[in-house]
Amino acid sequence: MNNGCNAQIVDTLKLRTLEKERMEAAMTFADDIELDYKKLALVKVFKGKYVYAVDMDEGFEHEAIAIDADGEGVHTYVYSSRNGKVPVYFVSEELSSWRYDYYQELLRIAKEEKGQNGFDERWAFDEAVSLSKEAQVEVMTWNSPKEYADIVSM
Repeated sequence: MNNGCNAQIVDTLKLRTLEKERMEAAMTFADDIELDYKKLALVKVFKGKYVYAVDMDEGFEHEAIAIDADGEGVHTYVYSSRNGKVPVYFVSEELSSWRYDYYQELLRIAKEEKGQNGFDERWAFDEAVSLSKEAQVEVMTWNSPKEYADIVSM
């Protein structure tokens, strides 16, 4: 089961050193794109990029900056949810990838069912796009695309 915790184990000293360098790169990048912010908060490391949320609050969607090892930045969004009491964060790329994988799993089910019980290509498409981002993040916190496709096809 994918519980949404996509954390990496990183040496604490290395994390502190890199985090300081990447925080400075994030602030520079934010200034370069004229992003108005009061505070940047490191929320996760994703595919080697340090992801900083802008002015983190209790909201669901947050502007963010992802900084790679070369100090190159990308403007993105972070979506938050809770896994029990632990907050979890997903970047836009993860939502897009999860939704695509979910759609592929729904298509697999439709193919196996050969259109029976309404499980056809149109059903797969409708199911994949019907999830709002907020509902999707909630589902992602607890399920892989395959597991969720199996649930909705029961």
